[in-house]
Amino acid sequence: MTPAGQHRLAVELAVWIADQVRRFGAFKPAAGGDVLDSATSPLTGACYTLWGVGGAVTTDADGNPPDDRGYGSPPPHFRLAGEIELRRALDGRKITPKDFSRLIGDFAGMREHAPEAFELSADWFRPSLPAPLLDALVAAEFLECSDVRCRWLDPMAQWLEWSAPRLLWESRAESEARHLRKYGPMWNTMPAWIRAKVVDSGKVNQLLLVDAIRRFWDGQWHSQPLPDWQDQKRLIDAMESGRQIQQLVESGRLSVPRRGFFARLFARFG
Repeated sequence: MTPAGQHRLAVELAVWIADQVRRFGAFKPAAGGDVLDSATSPLTGACYTLWGVGGAVTTDADGNPPDDRGYGSPPPHFRLAGEIELRRALDGRKITPKDFSRLIGDFAGMREHAPEAFELSADWFRPSLPAPLLDALVAAEFLECSDVRCRWLDPMAQWLEWSAPRLLWESRAESEARHLRKYGPMWNTMPAWIRAKVVDSGKVNQLLLVDAIRRFWDGQWHSQPLPDWQDQKRLIDAMESGRQIQQLVESGRLSVPRRGFFARLFARFG
């Protein structure tokens, strides 16, 4: 996911979350516009997230600037920005990983209030989300869609693990199946000369596997090291790929051929 793609997705998530807070939150009239009481609302977390990215302001119960005495001051009320104002606030704003994680977590948690909007499942489902948000999710490779059905992809699963670790949305078998779709082709198309280096006596050497992925894989295998193979992000991605492949091998979802004498000899001296 590119920085531009992440920013686009963050904007659409914030717009949708704000719309759901307006839909399900208990707002009351106040000076300058309706406000929501954070002390009594189950949507307070989403309001804090929107406030953190410039999509809401805090007020007192009457809509005036809040009491900033610190300890002992009452919990704030929130006034949300309108969609145009929210988009304008986010347009030139840097979205930090923490901001993005909170947006993903609040998006997932909003299903409790809007279960018809999407499924949190490894299976195909029919979403009821606005087109700009769906397009941003697909462009960021969080979601894939075929006709009217969609399915979450690995980046969404990873962000959910970070932002909402208590949210169990797929079984172990579904998780393995998702990882198999992503990492199976990497393992199954590995050239024999690389496999000879990373497999010995039916066991995967994870350090050598990570090094091979880092040097030679960018969606397909290459015979020469990639120009950017020393890039730090490539190392991080390769470590995750190696870890997932190792788990799939250990669970029996990926097979490891046992090498013969000449293959071992080639790996050592080739």
